[in-house]
Amino acid sequence: MKNLKHLPDQYFTYFQQIVNAKQNTVKKLPNEKKSTLILISPSIKTKYEHYESNFNKIKLHLIEDSAYAGLEKTSLLDTYTGNGKQLDAMKTAIKKLQHLDWQNTCPYCGILSPNSTDHYLPKDNYPEYAVLAINLIPCCLECNSKKGDYWKLENTRKIINFYLDDIPDQEFLTCNVTYEDGIPVAEYELIHNDGIHIETFQMITAHFSRLNLLERYKDASNDEITNTLDSITAFSTRFQPHEIKGDLESFYNKSVSRFGQSHWRCALMKGMFSSEDFVRSISLKIKAEKIETALGL
Repeated sequence: MKNLKHLPDQYFTYFQQIVNAKQNTVKKLPNEKKSTLILISPSIKTKYEHYESNFNKIKLHLIEDSAYAGLEKTSLLDTYTGNGKQLDAMKTAIKKLQHLDWQNTCPYCGILSPNSTDHYLPKDNYPEYAVLAINLIPCCLECNSKKGDYWKLENTRKIINFYLDDIPDQEFLTCNVTYEDGIPVAEYELIHNDGIHIETFQMITAHFSRLNLLERYKDASNDEITNTLDSITAFSTRFQPHEIKGDLESFYNKSVSRFGQSHWRCALMKGMFSSEDFVRSISLKIKAEKIETALGL
């Protein structure tokens, strides 16, 4: 897991651009949503400043519940649901700001593509932040659906904010690779390293639980293990167990520098080279294929 970069300031400018781009009339009648948005713009600017202040202090949980209702709420939600070139441009700018490794990966899970956008503070509960750039986090549909309106409980945040929360350098996700009926199986577990603040670990634990990440990683690992076995068997000329372990560990170290050691693929790679049974099985498979090749089978 790695942090995302957020757009720089001038967030209210995006809001103004989205509002100004709306049509002045709808079915030949004045666009009351646009008129409403223009009318409440000063209060929205204040709300943006309040959000940004709490964002910078890492105290988003102190933001009060929204007081907007009726036409004001509907109009604010329409800034997002109404789409438009300005909103698309903002989403594109957020994506391009990220490292290439993360532009096409959901930060919440690290498995799927970010084909949707999460409102960290849910837009239905906080419509004033529906198009606030630092409240929009690219993510996959599955994570977005599982998270829903959940982000805090009893005034404590429970979902990682990848703009805001420092992802610990210390390992907190481990993977153990074992064999069941001759098939390698990955089991993931969260561990509390002494270098990780207890509050941070509690949020990580809640995040993983809400998004069902340990089970999703286990499911995703099946293909990853198969691909690793096929790749090493097909291309490696080394077949001694210590050589195979060294190759896997070298690839692990390179992956950690890109994704962090608690990325699910990195944890899996460590689990694979740490498993004597797994390394031995690769060694035996390579030897068997070399024998078949030598015999012309």
